[in-house]
Amino acid sequence: MRISGQRATIIIALAAFLAGLLLGWLVIGWWLWPVEYYDTDPIDLRAEHKLAYVTMVADSYFVTHDLDQARQRLAGWPPDELAAILTNLQSEYMRQGRGSDAQRIAALARDLGITPTAQPTAPGAATAPAPRKGLLGSLVAICGVLIGIAILLAAAALGWSYLQKRRGVQVAQPAAGPAPAPTAVPGAPTAPGPAAPPLAALGTFTSTYNLGDDSFDESFAIETPSGEFLGECGMGISETLGEGTPSLVTAFEVWLFDKSDIRTVTKVLMSQYAFEDAELRTRLAPKGEAILAEPGKIFTLETSTLRVRAEIKEMVYGAGEGPEQSHFARLSVQLTAMPKRPEE
Repeated sequence: MRISGQRATIIIALAAFLAGLLLGWLVIGWWLWPVEYYDTDPIDLRAEHKLAYVTMVADSYFVTHDLDQARQRLAGWPPDELAAILTNLQSEYMRQGRGSDAQRIAALARDLGITPTAQPTAPGAATAPAPRKGLLGSLVAICGVLIGIAILLAAAALGWSYLQKRRGVQVAQPAAGPAPAPTAVPGAPTAPGPAAPPLAALGTFTSTYNLGDDSFDESFAIETPSGEFLGECGMGISETLGEGTPSLVTAFEVWLFDKSDIRTVTKVLMSQYAFEDAELRTRLAPKGEAILAEPGKIFTLETSTLRVRAEIKEMVYGAGEGPEQSHFARLSVQLTAMPKRPEE
């Protein structure tokens, strides 16, 4: 069962959700209240802060001689990186003539069982941290933003395509107004008046299915000449045979939605095979009245204010797969929408 404007509502809701998500992520999360890191592990510090931290551990150990405490403070540190830091610190202190400080670093390295590297590197070079978690998080965030923008653009394109489709619906021009009724003569017998002329069509649409169009589902907006939306009509796949590709369509739904009636009227166009299959007809009965598809067949769908005249303009059965006259190779139905008079 179809609801007027359902697809447009879904598209707008999705676009609004993505826009709100990106707004909250970028503006609130990165600008107004960005994430602040604290209580991080020493291994995640920048290079110069790592040097300062290891120096403080060495100074503390020189005073307390608490080796377990020193090991705990340096727990989780890659041995190669720690050895490089201790070597650089010792070399830098020796270069500056700070022998006592260099001895503290050497004592800590010795008691920890860390062998200094053969060649000291430039200060800070060997202590460059591994890729930071913050950097990885930023890359993931950027990728997420790009994906979100792509989804938002796709949703906007889909919405634009839907609006263009609705604007492209051809609406028939109203016919000239009826001629004025003749003036009644007093006392003369009242002759039966002429039948009211048919109301002008609101639009004529053609829905055509071809074998292989497995997602076939067409809808057309019904509007007044001034552009007021009255409802929708269309045709889509109702039942297929088997599970192969392409789908073998044995029945279609032809439907009419009236916004003032808030309901959808549906009739089911069936192949000869489906129409004669009692079990299949029983299964499809809740969807609407069963109609045998035949070239030139005309049937009508009506709601409280709208009427659609449906005519099968072209019909070709598929051959080769499935039972005879069981699925369609081509089906073209013309739908003419018109208003109903209040008294009808």
